[in-house]
Amino acid sequence: MKKADFIIKGLTPCKKNMLTIRSGSRRARYRRWIAPNKKYQEWEEGTAKDLWIQSKSHSSALPERLPILDPVWLRVVFYRKKIQRIDLTNLLQSIEDAMVKADIIKDDSQVRAFDGSRIRFGLDHERVEITLYWPFQDEWSILKS
Repeated sequence: MKKADFIIKGLTPCKKNMLTIRSGSRRARYRRWIAPNKKYQEWEEGTAKDLWIQSKSHSSALPERLPILDPVWLRVVFYRKKIQRIDLTNLLQSIEDAMVKADIIKDDSQVRAFDGSRIRFGLDHERVEITLYWPFQDEWSILKS
């Protein structure tokens, strides 16, 4: 199993909490849809750029040709200053989307496990530490072979 580590500095926003309603007309039909707001989009673009730069420095660990097409396993640890109620699954979704945008993984459906992911409070340096493992071998694939 191969492994690569990434660090994102700062806070990670929850995508579900940063949605806005957009509207427009298409072929004379008025239509509305829900999309991430501008602040979330800026965070996602900046984070994707940081992840892409870090992926280039992992040239020995990551495959030469990205994105990874195999199933993957992520371990994501969020470090925050203040103790607050926050939804871990929403934070993980933001990380998945940033990794897809950075072209590290092809699709977020490749993530088969988040073992060891958690939020730690009371630390000075707000950051996210991501460990990516691939190819992921689950019980079903072992039983089939």
